[in-house]
Amino acid sequence: MRQRPVLLFFILAFAITWVVWVPRALDMEWAVGAGTFWTYGPALAAVAAAVVYGGREELRRLGGRLTDWRIGARWYLVILLFPLTLSLVEGAITAGLLGDAWTDHLPAVFAEPVASSILVFIVLTLTDGIGEELGWRGFALGNMIKDRNAMVMSFVLGLLWAAWHLPLFWTRGASLEGSEIWIIFARLPAAAVLYTWLYQHTRGSVVAAALFHAALSLFAQPPPAAGEDLTASLVSLGLYWVSAAVLIAAAGASRLDRWPGVAQPSRRAA
Repeated sequence: MRQRPVLLFFILAFAITWVVWVPRALDMEWAVGAGTFWTYGPALAAVAAAVVYGGREELRRLGGRLTDWRIGARWYLVILLFPLTLSLVEGAITAGLLGDAWTDHLPAVFAEPVASSILVFIVLTLTDGIGEELGWRGFALGNMIKDRNAMVMSFVLGLLWAAWHLPLFWTRGASLEGSEIWIIFARLPAAAVLYTWLYQHTRGSVVAAALFHAALSLFAQPPPAAGEDLTASLVSLGLYWVSAAVLIAAAGASRLDRWPGVAQPSRRAA
């Protein structure tokens, strides 16, 4: 395990999370309350794997990624404006396909007061954002792409990330309860490419990944239940894959580390 840090991380991430999420899906009373807030499995797995793999030095490196907020103003704009734009375009296309009003296909956050939306964004960053991204991007991604193709490793990470959510599809009251499982397995590999591109341009900042995670969640439409109309989900899925394809073409599949449209040597070459 000391020589396979990524394998150790994924075993721990699934085990730490599912030890609560599976009983929660089975409606066991002790797990229902705890499971609602059990979003830090990947973060705990990252800390444990870092200690086993590299001791204090690796733990210090992981902590540095968690506190690295000096990523440049333009990247904060990307983190906020990309999910917002994605949501607006998704709503417009879906409305056009269904012949509805655009406002009928915008996420609920647009109808909420700005103060409450900011509060939700902060909560999402501190829970799902840091709880997941310290593991997926802070530990796993950095080790997975060291000497491997960034695009391929992003797809692999996306599939494992999707599988990690599986108990939520059978959990009463969970956001994914009763929704189509295949959608998340189709969406997250494309989303992982976006995260990798951001990771490569922000020096592996977990702060950037956590904020991006929170922004995507804030502006996302709730997944449709089984049997409901899938138009919005299919439009969203298409937009994710188009975005991923554009970034792969512009930033290079091998490293995903060039700002689109700007010719510059990769950080690895430098």
